[in-house]
Amino acid sequence: MFIVKYAKLSIYWSRKDFRLNDNPALFSSINYAQKNKLKLLPIYIIDEKFINNFKWNFGYPYRYYLSYALSQYTNEFKNFLIAIGNPVEIFTRLSIDYQLEVFANNEVEPYSRRRDYEVKNTLQKK
Repeated sequence: MFIVKYAKLSIYWSRKDFRLNDNPALFSSINYAQKNKLKLLPIYIIDEKFINNFKWNFGYPYRYYLSYALSQYTNEFKNFLIAIGNPVEIFTRLSIDYQLEVFANNEVEPYSRRRDYEVKNTLQKK
């Protein structure tokens, strides 16, 4: 028995930027997938750090906006994935079966920068 590992995926990781037009990371991930004949996997991760944490509790306006944006992406992309958990762990699990090319727009908040650094380092070790 043998296992073929590393089918490639082009991933657009949406965090706060849900633009369908004029979105550099989304555009790059779609082009990369088309150029290399890969599947595109748009993903949104509800970071477990923000769930039930008063410090990060989001108000109704943001939750309303998020539900609208996620429904738009669900309609636009047939395989749009919404995951809940630690982003590093989610990408680690995906990287077991796939070679990942992850595209995401930059974020400037300290937590976001640390999270992105951890995800990038974890995937580079694979």
